[in-house]
Amino acid sequence: MTSADRIRLIDFVAGDSNPAAGKALLEVLVPATPPEVRNRAVDVLLVGLPGQWSLLVKDGTAGKALESMVANNTNAMATEYLALAGAISHGQAISMATTIALSPAAAPALRERAVAALGKLPTDSSVKVLETLAKEGGKLTGKACLALGELASARTKTPASDPALKALQGLLNNEAAKSASLEAIASTRAGTSWLLEEKMSEKLPADLVSEAGRLLRNSPYQDLRNKAMVAFPAPGKIDARKLPSSAKLALRQGNAARGKALMAASTKSDLQCLKCHMAEGRGGQIGPDLSQIGKKASRENLLDSMLTPSKAIADQYLVHVVTTNKGLAISGLLMEETADMIVLRDANGKDHRIGKKEIDERARLQESIMPANLVASMSEDDLLDLAEYLLTLKSATLAPKAFRMMGPLEGGPGGDTGFDTVFDPEKKLDFTQSIKGKNGPVGWRTVRPDANGYVDLANIHGESSNNSVTYLATTIDSPSAQKAMVVLGADDCSRVWVNGTRVHEDRSHEAAIPGKFRIPVQLNAGSNVILLKISNGGNPHGFYLSIASEQDLKEAPLP
Repeated sequence: MTSADRIRLIDFVAGDSNPAAGKALLEVLVPATPPEVRNRAVDVLLVGLPGQWSLLVKDGTAGKALESMVANNTNAMATEYLALAGAISHGQAISMATTIALSPAAAPALRERAVAALGKLPTDSSVKVLETLAKEGGKLTGKACLALGELASARTKTPASDPALKALQGLLNNEAAKSASLEAIASTRAGTSWLLEEKMSEKLPADLVSEAGRLLRNSPYQDLRNKAMVAFPAPGKIDARKLPSSAKLALRQGNAARGKALMAASTKSDLQCLKCHMAEGRGGQIGPDLSQIGKKASRENLLDSMLTPSKAIADQYLVHVVTTNKGLAISGLLMEETADMIVLRDANGKDHRIGKKEIDERARLQESIMPANLVASMSEDDLLDLAEYLLTLKSATLAPKAFRMMGPLEGGPGGDTGFDTVFDPEKKLDFTQSIKGKNGPVGWRTVRPDANGYVDLANIHGESSNNSVTYLATTIDSPSAQKAMVVLGADDCSRVWVNGTRVHEDRSHEAAIPGKFRIPVQLNAGSNVILLKISNGGNPHGFYLSIASEQDLKEAPLP
């Protein structure tokens, strides 16, 4: 069977709750299985083993399969092993993850996977390794702090919970790790409580107050968020109670250019717009896309929604609150729900996976995840200028939630040879096809962007990402023939085809910047296929892609 056919079978098996289905996927994890098939099996097992196939963890079946992976071929399957070992806390992973994480010679993507695995293995050893990496101030600092946050935020307290939090608190004195450690501390309940105590006792360093306040005012822990509003009041510029009504404010005009600058800076300011919303192909995927807001809302509506965000909310943006059987309340947007678990995304973009067996109560509130006091960080001019800019946004923008991917293929030094090689997808796009890849046959599989719209190919491919080429495709439905804009940021070289016609080529080796390339294209009425070819020399490696148009677009089912 081709790899593509085997991957389709894995997707079919993923819907079977019988533990035998999970066992069948564990048996796929052998060196003879093509890497792309193993990768898809791992993706499914990461969801299934903590949920529908948890019996395989309890009875030791999953552990034995992982022991076989180590015995069979550690090097070839290290990425897959570490992913699963972290998910089921497999004891042997500590030694391997530590060795890889501390080895400068290991591939960067593999080291990142090892760091992530340590964040799932609650031991004192994990904490010490992660603290060491965070202090180094290199590329792994942020990842190490994030992993320490995972250890510190475990809903069931472990021997690593307190040491991990203590390590993060110490890292606040490290200039390189300060920002990442603060974010990790604020993501935990115990850390949030500690930051509140430090602020109240005036022990929190002055240079951390502003960022800590922004994070804690968006805390998923509702009771602590209320305390943060008092302890860390937004830098007051507007008193909403003293503002004129939205109708009166709407009679005034702002400066759209200044509003655009405010929006661009909001990724790092208290304003936060682009941390949650996408606009013109840039931003987060927490709140609704604002790219067409100027066509859908009046000036008064916009001002009203900023001043009173909970006044009118679409159902998918209502806040869900879950209380666990240990009395912990977590709030956020409902991103995913299965028979065994739900995923809530908080206002800082962190996803919380909660097993349904842990849930005591759940409710949906008639309020927005957008902070009600957001305007407190603006001046009156800021408010009017931002509204003026939003009124100029009249192009529908679609950021695909999934892509079909074929790769990695051999790219040669820097990926340049492969970039110039005409592989089969450029000749004929056949999603049932399997071709020779960098490490054996590769077929088409599904990959998804993260909460910021980034597809991290370095993380997906592991060490094979270096000197590689990858193809990605998505299908877009347009209500009529129309002009559109493909908005792309890619690392490294990129080439784009729309319905078989090449519309873009860039040969630079640079980091992926959202919205760097704005490629004019012509869409047909109905289905349109967008094909991206991207090469890579050294990591990081990935891309951002969205499509802007006058009329609304829809993401068609992937072949």
